[in-house]
Amino acid sequence: MMQSSYLSLSRHGVYYFRWPIPPSYEQKRTSVRISLRTRCPHRAGDLARFLAS
Repeated sequence: MMQSSYLSLSRHGVYYFRWPIPPSYEQKRTSVRISLRTRCPHRAGDLARFLAS
């Protein structure tokens, strides 16, 4: 299965949605991570596609 580029797996096996932020001089954060609260890759993929749209 091919993972979405917005998905990242934590060391505990929980999937996170990672949304990159364009660089700016005022912002220090380069991306936002949101926990998808699932360990199932199929469910995480569905949630990531929903959040990316």
